[in-house]
Amino acid sequence: HDTADLLRPLLAQNRSEDLFLLFDPQTLLAVDQPPIASDLVTAARDAGDYAYALTLIEALNQEKVGDAGQRRTYEALQTTIYGEWLNRLIAEGDDETAREIYADANGRFPQDPAIHLTGVELVLPRGNW
Repeated sequence: HDTADLLRPLLAQNRSEDLFLLFDPQTLLAVDQPPIASDLVTAARDAGDYAYALTLIEALNQEKVGDAGQRRTYEALQTTIYGEWLNRLIAEGDDETAREIYADANGRFPQDPAIHLTGVELVLPRGNW
C-alpha cells in the first residue's frame, strides 16, 4: 500500500493533529522514512497545517534527505506553502499573524516574487492600491 493510503483515513476523520503529533520530524528522521515524511508534508498542506509542513521540510533539508533535485523541490514547496498560508491569513483578516509569517518567509526567501508581493499587500492599506 501507498503511505498516503494509510494516512487518508486519519485525515478524513479530522485526526490530522494526532497524526502530526505521532509523526514529529525527529521521529520520522530517526526511523529514516523520507517517503512518509513527503506524504505528511502534502497531508499537512492539504489540511491547512502549514506550520507542521514547513517544520517537516526544514528537518528534511537540515538532514539533507534526498538528492539535490529533491531538495530544490522541497524549497519550491516551502515558498508555495508560505504563499498559501499568507493568502489565507490575509483573507481571514489576520494581518498581525500574516506579518509574522511574512517576516519569516521573507527572511528565508528574500528573492521570491510571490512572497514579496504578499508583503506589499500587507503594507498598503486594503483596497487603496
